[in-house]
Amino acid sequence: MKTRFHGLGSIGLKTVMAVTGFILFAFVAFHLYNNMHIYQGREVYNVHGFSWKTPVVISIARPVLATSILLHALAGIILAISNRRARPERYAVQRYRASTFVGRFMIVTGAVAGAYVIYHVLHAKVGSAHPGLFDMLDEEGRRDVYNIMILSYQQPGIAAAYIIGLACLFFHSAHGVTSLFSTFGLLNDDNRRYLAWIGPVLSLLLFLGYASIPFNVMTGYLQPVL
Repeated sequence: MKTRFHGLGSIGLKTVMAVTGFILFAFVAFHLYNNMHIYQGREVYNVHGFSWKTPVVISIARPVLATSILLHALAGIILAISNRRARPERYAVQRYRASTFVGRFMIVTGAVAGAYVIYHVLHAKVGSAHPGLFDMLDEEGRRDVYNIMILSYQQPGIAAAYIIGLACLFFHSAHGVTSLFSTFGLLNDDNRRYLAWIGPVLSLLLFLGYASIPFNVMTGYLQPVL
């Protein structure tokens, strides 16, 4: 009875993780689309890159994202604890047949990614992490997100924190997308070799897109407009 309950609970938790993970992955991809406007210059980035942030959209997006992050983290922690209790004794020699290297460190990458998200919010949304890089305005009185981002990434510590956080976030999502396919029964012996690559490839592309901004700032390709 305990095993059956554990199995049903595990399925429910994995479903929660899959659904919330999909929501978060979709937002990360959409956020990258907006960030790519930085390559079109200050005017485009400050105006069109964030034109979607209407009061109605924000009032829906923020609680959905916050709830998704909370549920995703809680489900992951409960699953990890449950799995550990189900197998309390460590094997003398552990053989990882079904799991991958990234899969075995999902809690670690998830924790670092979570810390990165908190830091990003404090930096870019709240302004408490780096107050001097938050309240800048352009000539039209708009928040000068273009210069804020570039001046931030010119500081090696900030750039390094973002790149490390992004790496953990996308290692996490690389395994997470494959797990999503498995949770919804889309992964089988016939398509495993193809679907198993979707998560890592998409995650790598997103990482390269995000990381290109601090990289191009540090190399001088992207310059502030002062």
